[in-house]
Amino acid sequence: MSAWLCSADHIAEIVRHTGSFNGQGGGAKGTNPITKKSYIYGKKDLAQLLATENLKSLMARYPEDYKDCKDFTDYHAECRDKVKGRPRVSTKDVIGLIRSYRYQSSEHEGWISSDAYWITRNMLDRIYKHLVNAEFLSYDGEECQGAWNALWEERK
Repeated sequence: MSAWLCSADHIAEIVRHTGSFNGQGGGAKGTNPITKKSYIYGKKDLAQLLATENLKSLMARYPEDYKDCKDFTDYHAECRDKVKGRPRVSTKDVIGLIRSYRYQSSEHEGWISSDAYWITRNMLDRIYKHLVNAEFLSYDGEECQGAWNALWEERK
């Protein structure tokens, strides 16, 4: 497997989409199920977290290339600065950005216990749930209405 550095635009677009989910200005709030610790990240801090996890993956995958690299201040600053504004790609398109980010950031041992892992996983879960619900709602067929009713009953 290979890994590459996600661009600041890539990371910022993921972060900009968090505002769509939490009904606020963006960021992430929750509990990491592995560490059992609560987290709260504003948009800029979330961008830095995502960038850091991506860098950890590169350092684990290519230790010789990154052994003398200790300062990523410019990269972190660029990621933090680009999170301003509203999402620029569709909800469906951000799925690819999140999945790509997760693939590129998974090369280090601490990935699955990182807040970035769980935040991006929760984002995907919410997007998929939203898309599935939208599909159920868009059909008038009786068989689809039955499926929708069954899904609704499960949620009660």
